[in-house]
Amino acid sequence: MATINRNGEEERLILSREDARQQAENFKCGGGNDPYSEIPHALLSAEHIIRYAKETGMIAPLFRGGDRSRMKKASYEGRIGGELAYKFDEHGILNEIPVEKVLTVAANSIVFVECDIEFDLPNFIAMRFNLHIRHVHRGLLLGTGPLVDPGYRGKLCIPLHNLTDKDYPIPVDKGLIWMEFTKTSGKSDEGRSPRNVKWSSRDFISQAASQYSGTPVPIRSSIPVSVKRSEKSARAAENQVKRFGRFGYAAIIAVALALAALGWYLHDSIQSAYDFIWPQASESHTRSALNGRDIEVIKLRIKEMEEEIQQLRNQSSNDQDPGR
Repeated sequence: MATINRNGEEERLILSREDARQQAENFKCGGGNDPYSEIPHALLSAEHIIRYAKETGMIAPLFRGGDRSRMKKASYEGRIGGELAYKFDEHGILNEIPVEKVLTVAANSIVFVECDIEFDLPNFIAMRFNLHIRHVHRGLLLGTGPLVDPGYRGKLCIPLHNLTDKDYPIPVDKGLIWMEFTKTSGKSDEGRSPRNVKWSSRDFISQAASQYSGTPVPIRSSIPVSVKRSEKSARAAENQVKRFGRFGYAAIIAVALALAALGWYLHDSIQSAYDFIWPQASESHTRSALNGRDIEVIKLRIKEMEEEIQQLRNQSSNDQDPGR
């Protein structure tokens, strides 16, 4: 049956939700054994995904074809589903966001969305999913590689982290995640089985936010809180500047006058000390110079006296020599 999707693409619906639910019941009533034992226990290719989906009703709706087919070689595309998305506000309250043609993930926020695929996995097939790589490159983040165990029945609630400072719009008719399916090594009754309860995004998110203690902790980005704290600090600083501005000029003038008075006092003190010390230092210097000249005169006089004495000795020696 050919259909036209919301993007104007022609694709063929090969398994509707209603048919998948009925097929899953028939499969379980028939024992739920692997209908294709010849398919290896490995990552399923596109052909094997389709075969198992049609036989077990493990995913729905299932489409083929179209300009941008939802089916790749070994994965199937999931898109945004449901009528509501969810986000914790700044007060810790979980708010609903209507999902129409475009879902906008606000800047620096975490938004929970449903996938448009319903799951009823047989007990020998596990599923992993990852965000479309184009969303990753644009700053969107999803916890990579979540494992959905065999036997899971319900939908996916996906937390989207917008790490950028810009709002991020996602058209609901564009791809959100890629899902891959793996046939496990065998059917086993060991291990805990997934609980098949009535599925609700709100209940799921509220339970996750309750933690182990039961005390609710809002699941939201810490960036807006940090930004608000910074803005609050900036406003407080601005108010202080404004308050200072009222009295600032008078305070500055008072400080300037005080510094000028202190400078004048220091200058006057230094000048007084200089005036007191300099004359005494000058007088000492003059006396030292005079004393130096007196010493030189005395030395010269002593030398002259020594020469006169020497001459007298020589003359006395000549007078006493008879041979002369």
